[in-house]
Amino acid sequence: MTRIVRLSFIASDITAAILDWRQPIELSALKLSLASLQKDWSEQRRELGFR
Repeated sequence: MTRIVRLSFIASDITAAILDWRQPIELSALKLSLASLQKDWSEQRRELGFR
């Protein structure tokens, strides 16, 4: 449950990219679940490989 709730705080453009299969090749479910998911969306983009 905690993992799912955390994922609700991902930047909307990152979510859209994942749903459209446009995420960086190095972004895996494991990396996404282990990411710190900073509050600042620009930090999220940097951490998850959306440059």
